[in-house]
Amino acid sequence: MNKKLIALYALLALFIGLGIFAAYSFFSNIPEAEEDTDPPYEFADITALPGVQEEVEQDADPSFPGPPIVDADALRAQNEDFLGWLYIPETYISFPVVKATDNAFYLKHGFNGYESESAYGCPFVDTRTAPESGSIVIHGHNMGNNRTEMFSPLLQYQAQAYAELHETAQLIMPGLNDGEEEYRLFAVLNFNINTDFDYIRSDFLTDDDRADYISYLQSHSIFSTDFTPENETFILSTCNRTYGADNRLLICFGR
Repeated sequence: MNKKLIALYALLALFIGLGIFAAYSFFSNIPEAEEDTDPPYEFADITALPGVQEEVEQDADPSFPGPPIVDADALRAQNEDFLGWLYIPETYISFPVVKATDNAFYLKHGFNGYESESAYGCPFVDTRTAPESGSIVIHGHNMGNNRTEMFSPLLQYQAQAYAELHETAQLIMPGLNDGEEEYRLFAVLNFNINTDFDYIRSDFLTDDDRADYISYLQSHSIFSTDFTPENETFILSTCNRTYGADNRLLICFGR
């Protein structure tokens, strides 16, 4: 081969090598784009809000939140919509509960409310129910099967054995039910919202009217319990798309 041609190929290879090296050096020194940080009070922070402490219980499973000690004034100072705290022992359910003027805002906003949007939202009382009536419905997101965030753990209540192990809940509403925060499970329903029964209500005209409401929930429960509430109830409501977009999983507690 011609010596000039060989020299030309060698020079060309050298330039290509230098070009590759320069490109590598340039691109390897470009910083990676930082991921968006979670807005304040996303799920990881919602159970560690100022104004809430956990009691330390001997022999309790440390992977679950402990019983809450709630400072209502501190929480209301952060969010005037604060109503109470929901806690189910030996589960991941330990959240503030709010009551707003509509049923849309807290679907996409956390407890910090107006600062930022949140995919987790915040458990909220349906505006069609009144806390002082003794009958409320609390909505929360189901983030998916085998998830621990928000109301996702409630899916496990469809198994009777699990439900029997987690049959008590606390709904702490300072100024409304002081000293009477513990409730018992009385029904679990997969409920189609097109059904001719309104589970979102608190406008009972008589004791018989309330009793009929409770009886309907019990008679349509996935399984029977040995408890019937006398007057007060609260229902945890979340989506359960296993049975379609119009289905709600209702976990019913009372006393």
